[in-house]
Amino acid sequence: MARQKLNDIVSYIETKLATNTDFDTVKYTDFDSQPIPVRTYGAHIYLLDEEGAKTDERRHLGPLLTEIYRIGVDIIINKRYADRTSVSDAKGISYWLDTIEALFLNQTNSGAFKDSYWEFTGLEPDEDVYTIKGILVVEILNNYA
Repeated sequence: MARQKLNDIVSYIETKLATNTDFDTVKYTDFDSQPIPVRTYGAHIYLLDEEGAKTDERRHLGPLLTEIYRIGVDIIINKRYADRTSVSDAKGISYWLDTIEALFLNQTNSGAFKDSYWEFTGLEPDEDVYTIKGILVVEILNNYA
């Protein structure tokens, strides 16, 4: 069992998001950076600057430590919507919620993770840009022997 580090998790997220050809930008930034500019659709990955961004739990005997990481993964839509079309559009908010939840639900990164899921935390409309905010929760069992 190889020890997983934060860099491995971020690389996995970037690779997984890059499989969706709709994204023209997938970028990792620091937590205090502004959202990234995108042409049409993009993904912004960042570390959360708050308590609980990483928790450790001892669930097993020995040098095994269960680590739970919470990483911000936001979807940015650069598109002007009118009325209800933001939800009913073919690639609107509903589409992205379903797509990102399905992309990360119960993924194990070929056994490196125990589990993962993406949870929706809110929507931030700003002029023509809609940001679908979410947190990716990744559970890892690391060996510190």
